[in-house]
Amino acid sequence: MIHASILELFRCKTGCMDDIGKRIADLRSESGQTLAAVGKAIGVSGAAVQQWEAGSSKNIKLANLVGLAAHFRVSMRWLVSGEGERKVEETQSEFEHQVLGLFRQLGADGQHAALAHLNWMVSATPAQAPTPANPFAGKPAKKLTPSN
Repeated sequence: MIHASILELFRCKTGCMDDIGKRIADLRSESGQTLAAVGKAIGVSGAAVQQWEAGSSKNIKLANLVGLAAHFRVSMRWLVSGEGERKVEETQSEFEHQVLGLFRQLGADGQHAALAHLNWMVSATPAQAPTPANPFAGKPAKKLTPSN
């Protein structure tokens, strides 16, 4: 459900896109990400992200705002209006966040393949010995780090 304040913001005439753009630019800068990396994470071009940041875009699709909020782990309300709590309450572990981030970078075919492989891994018994097709069978998940 979209809060009334978010709907009102979509109706604003001037300055709103500049404010949202500044928040996007600040988030991207703080995280050290490129325009292309943010765009890829939410499924748009780096040029689109640049237009949002510059305030030169007339609007941002709701799906893209949702993607930005999820990617940067900020509340939609804060992203759109600058009001309320900035960070969303953490509902997933850092490991889950990393996995989701990697998953989002895959194309549709890669996502389907990854999901099929995960389903296969879950259906395998934990005592199963590693095989060339599944060298990680029976092994605990390794913590991902930025250097991995």
